[in-house]
Formats: sequence, structure tokens, C-alpha cells
Amino acid sequence: MANAKAVRIVLRRAFSDKREPNWHVAEWAFRMKPADPSQVDTSTGDSRECEQGVLIHEQDGQIVYMRTHNDKFRMCSIAWDAPLRPESRPTTLPTPQQEMTVDDVIVLQNRHVMHGWRLGNADTVTSSHMPHSVILNAWTTVDGHDNIRASVRKYTENFKDTHIDIHRVVYDGQNVAVNQTWSCTNCVTGVRAGDEDLIIGVIQDGKIWYWREYFDPEQSTQTLEQVLFN
Repeated sequence: MANAKAVRIVLRRAFSDKREPNWHVAEWAFRMKPADPSQVDTSTGDSRECEQGVLIHEQDGQIVYMRTHNDKFRMCSIAWDAPLRPESRPTTLPTPQQEMTVDDVIVLQNRHVMHGWRLGNADTVTSSHMPHSVILNAWTTVDGHDNIRASVRKYTENFKDTHIDIHRVVYDGQNVAVNQTWSCTNCVTGVRAGDEDLIIGVIQDGKIWYWREYFDPEQSTQTLEQVLFN
């Protein structure tokens, strides 16, 4: 920031929890125009961009808590006034057939991870997703049940003792954010670590439609060991 000539935020979306409306979530592109032009690839733009997921708690119009997660793997040079980059999130959704609560989301996510990913049960994982659901993590995009099944197999080959601690869910009836710590152990090295995630996506009618995971890949056991999604 000290070396920035200018900064701006380009908002992609924002929503609030329907049960606790003073909890908010945003996705935006943070752009910085560096004072030193050599810090950017001028052939593609004059600024550096980092896409971010943000969790905010406000009271009486003031921010009392704010947590920002960066998508460091997708940082790039970009023009200052460029539109937001395309995303794989569905642009339209049908009318919901059932109303879901925050508690329903917690039950779904616990089943998705603790009975699915943790046990290597691809049926449970895919049954938590729509057929064309998309998972976007720090390394890659996984779309559709077949690719999700392959990712579950790869994960199970390399990691064990998976556990999640859910800290906060923000849900407006469609848009969802899950702040959690995902812990796992590398099967070969025995290294165990926890990644604090901010997942932002879409849940409707008891299924995940879109799931973007923001976390620090530099501290992740999965990245450090370089075995998942390689």
C-alpha cells in the first residue's frame, strides 16, 4: 500500500445474513496502481488485481470485525478500468422449491465434508452438489459430478483425518458464505495443518450450485505438499 499510486475496489457482489443482518459478505477485485510501473506487466494493464472474499460484522453503522481472504493464485496485471473477470458462477437460478435456513446449510456442509470428503465417499459429496456444480479453489476449477468424484479419490489418496470447524455462516436464502477451518494430515509425511477458509457460493434446495474457496495457499498443507490437484 505504501508503494501504491492509487487503489480501488470493484464490487462483484455483496449480501447479508437473513437471520443476523449485521453480518455481511462481499466479493470484489482489489486493484492497485503501483508507483513503480515495473511491478506490472504493462502489456496487459497498468494495475495489479487481487480478487478477495470479505466477511464483515457491523454494529451501529461501524465495522467491528472484518476478515479478508485473497485469491493469490489468480493475481494478475489488468487495466485500471477493465471490467471484472468472468466467473463460472451460474448467471440464473430457478425459483427455490424449498426454504433453507442457516442451520440447514451447516447440516449440509458437515455432511458434505465429514461424511463425504473425510471418508472418501464420492456419492455423499456429489449428492451435496447439483450435477453441473462448480468448485473453484486456489489451484483449479472442478466442474460436474465426474470431476468432483475424481477429486475426492485424489484427495483420499493423499490426506486423512479431515475435520472442519465452522465458525460462521452467512446466508441470504441463496448466496452463502462459510468461514471454517479445514484440517487434514498428509498420508505420506504426517504433516498436519489447518486452513481457515472463506467459502462463498450458492446453495439452493439443499444442493451446492457454486463453491469458491478463498484461503491462503502459502500456508496450506495441501499446497506445501503439492499433491492435491497436481
